[in-house]
Parts: sequence; structure tokens; C-alpha cells
Amino acid sequence: MPKSTNQVSPGCGTVLTLKTLERDVELWEFPIMNAVKVDAAKRIRLPRLRPGDFYEPDYLGPEEILLHRVPEPKRKVPMTKAEVLSAIDKSRLKFTVSWDELREETRS
Repeated sequence: MPKSTNQVSPGCGTVLTLKTLERDVELWEFPIMNAVKVDAAKRIRLPRLRPGDFYEPDYLGPEEILLHRVPEPKRKVPMTKAEVLSAIDKSRLKFTVSWDELREETRS
């Protein structure tokens, strides 16, 4: 039985090379393109993707989107009240008016 080796071609598909006694025979294997439909919630279903995985879209053009798998984002531990008050005190943003004056200014 002849051995086959897969080679990735920079072109449009995978090249299957059959090693025989006489010569190498190349057969082209074209990838199967399946169309998917976007539902009303702007979701698509792809069989290879697993629920819970994270993907970052890369918009290549108006008709092309490339998905990159990314690691799950780390969840931040919520700050305690004391940490929040300390962060407010250390902040460079300072209010120059009271909350009542600010409310009057923004509501009028």
C-alpha cells in the first residue's frame, strides 16, 4: 500500500502526496466550505467551537471575519468598601462642588 503524506500548500488546499515506486503522485484535497446562518440574536453555530471558549474577532474586510481563540479572561475580585474609599482618596480626580450642586447643574 502506498504511503501518503500531507503537505500544506500556500495555495487553496491540502496536497496529498502518494509515495509509490514509480514517482510521487499529487492529489489535491479541497477543504469543504459550509455556509452558516446568523440568527436573530446575531449568533452563528460552528461545530468545532466548544461552549464557554473565548474568541476575538479580527475584521479583515466587509465580508471576512477571522476568529482567534484567546484564553479565558481573569475575573477580578470585587473591591471591599474600604478599598474603594482608599482608591477614591488616592485618585487625582477631585470634585470641586458638592453632590447637590452637581445635581442641580446637570439636571437643569
